[in-house]
Amino acid sequence: MTRRKMLIGLGSGAGLALLAACGQAATLAEAAPEDAEEMEPKAAAEEAPEVEAYEIRVFTTSVWRLDEGIGLEVVQEIEALNPGITVNATTESGNRMDKMVTAVSGGFPLDVGQAGFWQAQTVAVLGAAQPIDRFMRTSEVIKREEIWPALLRALTWEGETYGMPFGPDVRFLYNNDQVYIQSGLDPEVLPETWEDLEEVVKATFRKSGDQIEVMGIDLLRGTGGTHLWLVPMWQLGGETTAEDGRTITIDTPQALEALTWIKQLYDMQDGFAARDAFWGDLGRYPQYHQLWADGRVANQFITGSERNTIIKPNYPDVEFHWAPLPRPATGEYRTYGGCHTWFLTVASPDPDKGWKFLEHFGARDVNIRWSRHFDRLPIRPDVAADPEYIQGDDFVEFQGQLMEGHRFILYAPGAPGILPLNNRFIPDVLTGAITAQEALKEAQVAMQTVLDDFLSEHGAS
Repeated sequence: MTRRKMLIGLGSGAGLALLAACGQAATLAEAAPEDAEEMEPKAAAEEAPEVEAYEIRVFTTSVWRLDEGIGLEVVQEIEALNPGITVNATTESGNRMDKMVTAVSGGFPLDVGQAGFWQAQTVAVLGAAQPIDRFMRTSEVIKREEIWPALLRALTWEGETYGMPFGPDVRFLYNNDQVYIQSGLDPEVLPETWEDLEEVVKATFRKSGDQIEVMGIDLLRGTGGTHLWLVPMWQLGGETTAEDGRTITIDTPQALEALTWIKQLYDMQDGFAARDAFWGDLGRYPQYHQLWADGRVANQFITGSERNTIIKPNYPDVEFHWAPLPRPATGEYRTYGGCHTWFLTVASPDPDKGWKFLEHFGARDVNIRWSRHFDRLPIRPDVAADPEYIQGDDFVEFQGQLMEGHRFILYAPGAPGILPLNNRFIPDVLTGAITAQEALKEAQVAMQTVLDDFLSEHGAS
């Protein structure tokens, strides 16, 4: 008996009870006593079988708590939709991927763990997570093809999908209207191309003696730091890794052109080395918003969620507009963004029940509420375009449009060990200590070595 049918049955019973209370049910009972007797065996046969109890064990983090607020609401929904199932969520500290892998390798019956979407190929090769394609093929809640293609690329290894993503974000350009107006620019017209941005920098950059007073933009001063150098490379059509996740691809003409342009942008503003003196103690997150709010930075490249978490509470009087990061004349719009993921582990005693947790997080309604609550983006294009999600907010609608060009640093097995090598050389390139050509060549060799060693160590060469 389905849950819907069971509820309908309960409703009919309630109606008969009401009739009896009004003195109308006795006539029915007296008129057809034999019918009532004949119905007794049938009613007994239709009694719902006793459901089997099952506890879904979940590892989560303090950011995504499941014992309060919307997290608890979602857990209660999962339990209500699946009689017999309860969710036991443990809030873990430290490295969440390591906690999941350690628990699984130690034999702990963990159903669901958590990591970044860019770590999916790593946990797949480590044998900690299992693919979920067989569940999505028959699900009436979420299908693989309903998830953003940009997210699926990171979640796919050897043709199979690992993990249910949740809470992606994107970065884009915020301007400061006051700086634009003072510089003779229209604050409602943000730069669209690299050349446009260069003109904005020329108009807004100011010095007083040896000190920088206003920067047009510090492209690598945002959530992502020097890893943000990748965005211009992506705009030109470059990628950090090949589609199969086995080859590093940063020693390319696209990467060289991107670094050359970024260096030019800093050289127009007294050079990359001068930026540290300009920022001083305010160079870290979230303090770096202060100089932007004070009118000393014309543009910043940050996440959409920082509008509500940082800017509105702390700088409510600052007026600003937003736009994609300017692209090369012949390039595409791309952006840097993260995403979090639930993984169905190989240690789950009953994967079919463990899947119910992931499945519910893929549901349209949960996507809407979760994204609105945490000021993130849905994992599904249909939800990102849904008026119920957008709620008349142009800013929210704009973020959804950027998801087509969503990228993160790299997607490859062993990514946590490879990632630091991707930006270590950036300061030396931008200060001229090493050429971009030399740095890219050395970095690609070093990154490929870590990738190959990881695959070899875990039998996936």
